[in-house]
Amino acid sequence: MELLETYLEQARVTFGFMHLSAIRSARQLLKEMNEADAKLAIYKLTNPAHIRILWEVGLNTKLQATALTRMDEIIKASQK
Repeated sequence: MELLETYLEQARVTFGFMHLSAIRSARQLLKEMNEADAKLAIYKLTNPAHIRILWEVGLNTKLQATALTRMDEIIKASQK
């Protein structure tokens, strides 16, 4: 499991301070990554809930587009 996915999973299953801590960790990780690595990390996500949590983390416009594309791919794959 990638580090970003680990933080997103922690944010998904926790509440309150632990949830905020996981969100902040994911935000910091994305800030430290270059855009290409961030896009690759988003494309590796397979859980739609993790992609939804990315909006709490905060994404720039390009990464939002990447996340939406990945969400569409996951939804289409689940409908087959």
